[in-house]
Amino acid sequence: MAPEQASGGQVTHLADVYALGAIAYRCLTGRSPFKGKDLSELIYQVVHSAPVRPGLLGRVSTQIEDVLAVAMAKDPRRRFPSAVSFAQAFIAARRGRPVAIDPPPNAWT
Repeated sequence: MAPEQASGGQVTHLADVYALGAIAYRCLTGRSPFKGKDLSELIYQVVHSAPVRPGLLGRVSTQIEDVLAVAMAKDPRRRFPSAVSFAQAFIAARRGRPVAIDPPPNAWT
């Protein structure tokens, strides 16, 4: 669930970009981006906390971290504009090609 959805804000297709980023994070690290004792704690973390840097949990390159940071940005305006653009950046990063993106500050803990 995207932060804007969890906080009752306006939900657009960019929530799906966030969800794809969260799924990719899980696939690459073997763990969910957020954990909570209960649903309210989990929602709080989605809205207010940064996940653990993926490279600390598995073999994830800095380029892939940057792509995930953009996809999972708390502010939807900082995310990729579409699932296609996220996929293109992800594929390029996996192939070691440069990806022109600006990851948000404080994306990871």
